[in-house]
Amino acid sequence: MTKITRTLNFALLLSMSSLAAHSLAQEQFPNKPVRVVVPQGAGGGTDIELRVLQPYLSKYLGQPVIVENKAGAGGIIGAEYASRAPNDGYTIIYLASSYASSVAASKNFPVDPIEGFSFISQLAERANVVVVSTAAPFKTTQEYINYARANPGKINIGTSGPAQSIHLAFALMHSMSNSTAAFVHYKESGQRMTDLVSGRIHTALGGLVGMRPFIQSGKVRAIGVTTRQRIRSMPDVPTIAESGVPGYEFRYWTGFAASAKTSRPIVDRLRSAITSVAKDPEMIKTMEADGGYFVASTPEEFRKLVQDDIALIRKIVADNNITLE
Repeated sequence: MTKITRTLNFALLLSMSSLAAHSLAQEQFPNKPVRVVVPQGAGGGTDIELRVLQPYLSKYLGQPVIVENKAGAGGIIGAEYASRAPNDGYTIIYLASSYASSVAASKNFPVDPIEGFSFISQLAERANVVVVSTAAPFKTTQEYINYARANPGKINIGTSGPAQSIHLAFALMHSMSNSTAAFVHYKESGQRMTDLVSGRIHTALGGLVGMRPFIQSGKVRAIGVTTRQRIRSMPDVPTIAESGVPGYEFRYWTGFAASAKTSRPIVDRLRSAITSVAKDPEMIKTMEADGGYFVASTPEEFRKLVQDDIALIRKIVADNNITLE
């Protein structure tokens, strides 16, 4: 009996030691560099944004943050890589709203787009600005919609490619306003802007940083922003919802996720650092200058955002007969 008791006590001690070691590891997280996967190549918009965030994230995590680019297949390669990483929080992914488009566009996404991740936090939302050629016969969103209804298919919209964010944003806008337009898909954003400035196409949209020089020089006219609220750096530009298409919103978001089954204490520690970044005065100033604002959501809120966006994009695709592949 004594031998059995000693064996049980020893097993219990081992179990308690293992739990204590696991708990200590979580309490000390992170104790080495954290790798952040960007599912696009170096120099892309998401990559540039993360490299601005990198020193601040490192500061609030207390460890170096390493950016790892995993480009290819519209972000699918990076997403699969991050989802299959160990669930220890040392490899996470920086997702953008294009992730929802990639999921909706893929017939065989390699991992479960929701269950394959432990969502940490939405970081921010940004406004995209709808701009029109100065030669276009409309100067406001309402005039744009009226013209599109009176001239079905006559407005030419420059996009970054079929089923990409610009295409989807305008498709939603025209679907909600019972109007139609023609889409001109470009491989190069530079050529798209050249054609817009010259009047070969009527309209396009893009981030504030890229569009601001064209707007300020008078080469194009800003008529609306895609967010549900106006942006502080351009307060005179109304939202599309308030100027012709009630209820319209097309979100451009960023956020972080870890591999599935990452423990909640680790997720919470990562979220704490992200929240600190979102409250940093210098980062707030940088974000507002870029036409955005910080959110720093809960994991549950971010998970729902991603689910809702995937559902929305699938609806846009179905309603507008958009070919994905």
